[in-house]
Amino acid sequence: MTDSTVVLGPGAVVLRRQLGPASWAVLETLVESAANRDGGLVATASVRDLAPRLGLAHNTVARAVRRLVDVGVVTVVQTRDERGAFGASVYRLSLPSHAIDVASAPIARVDVGRPSRRTSGRPSVAVEQLVLLPV
Repeated sequence: MTDSTVVLGPGAVVLRRQLGPASWAVLETLVESAANRDGGLVATASVRDLAPRLGLAHNTVARAVRRLVDVGVVTVVQTRDERGAFGASVYRLSLPSHAIDVASAPIARVDVGRPSRRTSGRPSVAVEQLVLLPV
């Protein structure tokens, strides 16, 4: 998807737990390759294309797509070419707005710099937290 940004909302955690890791990875890949067509997000892919991209087995990707369909996030539209042979599947994405939103323009990134060696890996303690400790 070009010139778009995917923004996760507060419902993304619930949706991610509901889907599981394989289905979430397939959903991320479909959203990444989706385009706005026919009034919605549409991604064209096949299980055979998705499996090596994700490093998963074909059956795992097929189960993940089935899970996305069962949850209602994806609708599969099977296509055929002129000879009647099956083509790549078209996935219509119905993303819940409280979980995933696709912005039409990229969001500007803010460079926060590199963390210093002193603070990386160690949690910082605020002065207010130290006041609460018993003496």
